Amino acid sequence: MSEMFDLGLFDNKNYVGYQPVMDEATKREAEEAAYQAHLKSVILLKNNNVLPVRGQKLFVKAFGRGEEETEKYQELLLKNVKALNIEIIEDYKEADIAALFLYPLSGSYFDATPGLLELEICEDKTNIALNGDTYKKTTLSNFYELNKIVGYMNENGKKL
Repeated sequence: MSEMFDLGLFDNKNYVGYQPVMDEATKREAEEAAYQAHLKSVILLKNNNVLPVRGQKLFVKAFGRGEEETEKYQELLLKNVKALNIEIIEDYKEADIAALFLYPLSGSYFDATPGLLELEICEDKTNIALNGDTYKKTTLSNFYELNKIVGYMNENGKKL
């Protein structure tokens, strides 16, 4: 509570306002310090000789619910991975490692859906609505392509 009183949050006459805080927090030095703190906070729980990926051929692909979202995710993914100076290839069959990023989306409890909230990763799955009608549901587009890549990497002893 003493910090809140020191900041003047309970006394309008002493309120410091948000602008001085924003000015300080948006300085380039502050942003860089925050980014470095973020990098130091990442913890690798399991490696299995996958990292580092330098010197290996890497295939990266993002999967989303729709084509527009998938393209956005893929573009952002490639931008971030290329910044790491890692060799990226376009054919997963030539890759040593495939990194697949899944962004499934089903909706939320507050969406108007004909049936229950779909929790399974699926594409064109036939569901039954609450009124008994059937409808198709997709939580992840190109699900079959994903399975093909996973199967190939597993069958050929490659890292996924």
